[in-house]
Amino acid sequence: MPIRPVAFVLRAVETREGAGVKVRRAFGDPLVAHETDPFLLLDDFGSRYPHEYLAGFPWHPHRGFETVTYVIKGEVHHEDSTGIRGVLNSGDVQWMTAGSGIFHSEMPKPARRVVGDRVEEDPEHRGIQLWINLPPRLKMVRPHYRNLRGGNVPSGTTDDGIEVRVIAGRVSGLPGTGTIEGPVANVSIEAQDVSYLELLMPPESRFEYPVREGYTAIAYVLEGEV
Repeated sequence: MPIRPVAFVLRAVETREGAGVKVRRAFGDPLVAHETDPFLLLDDFGSRYPHEYLAGFPWHPHRGFETVTYVIKGEVHHEDSTGIRGVLNSGDVQWMTAGSGIFHSEMPKPARRVVGDRVEEDPEHRGIQLWINLPPRLKMVRPHYRNLRGGNVPSGTTDDGIEVRVIAGRVSGLPGTGTIEGPVANVSIEAQDVSYLELLMPPESRFEYPVREGYTAIAYVLEGEV
């Protein structure tokens, strides 16, 4: 399979969302929408200082696309107009299909743990949220969720020592495990063929992933450089 060249590189730009929360927007500008389609936006949110994120993202609407929220560190308390509420913890993923429309809130909180008779908080918080456009015939589907606990996201390690978590799609050829398939299958009621992977790569390692012709591929670097 030929190696696809990198079309362009974008640097995340700091902006404000919700109730003034500082986010780093990797992409979301209409000027590059044709290059990232069907991916609409990618925000990297969080801080080591709670006052920069506790105001959160109060009630707001979504319609016609999907949001994928991955909590890297901390908690996100969520609630929506269908009556669903819950807490996402470190490593958890929420894949929401907004469809015909939904109101919800997302409130970042520090991670908490019980130590003896007291509760300790880790003030550092980080997460990323990806928006994926829905095709016209699915823009009015009933809103629904897929909540994935971090421990239920399948993972494996390549011969190069790269740790791979598969949220959606599949990865083949991993030693000992063969093929891993993500728990979010047939996204958007079998409409979207989307892969979502997290990679923890040692220095000088290399990862190859097959992407079909005509498909959009995006890599977002959380730490280090590629």
